[in-house]
Amino acid sequence: MTDTGTITQPETGYTETRKRSDKRQEFLSDVIITAFEGGIGYWSDRVEYKWWSPTLDGGTAEHLYGQPNAYGVICDTESGLYYTVDVDKVAAAIKRIIDGDIDGGLHESIRKTIEFANTHNDAGEIDAGDADCIVQVACFGEVVYG
Repeated sequence: MTDTGTITQPETGYTETRKRSDKRQEFLSDVIITAFEGGIGYWSDRVEYKWWSPTLDGGTAEHLYGQPNAYGVICDTESGLYYTVDVDKVAAAIKRIIDGDIDGGLHESIRKTIEFANTHNDAGEIDAGDADCIVQVACFGEVVYG
């Protein structure tokens, strides 16, 4: 699945932001919500966490084009380092997982589940453990914990 978002051409430094489909943006946001509300608490502390959806009350995340959004900052409790997690980083992590561009630590069944969910933009297929793996790849480039 091709993702859109911020696109930069390294040769020229030109940057362009393209609108993702609402369904794609919702999928990526839901992965973050799943991770922050259930998948990453055993190795990180939430420092900041915001979400917004046009169909739900109470969200406070900034958003573009009236699309769902989620983002946050976490602290790795082992290293003390801080990481920002947003839809662009999650999209890049999912691509790396599907492409097999990470070192070990990820069972093939998890990769296949993430690939299926990504292809169908169906975050209902992503459980807390899957979302945890995605966020770890977004933060560390690999699955470090569990």
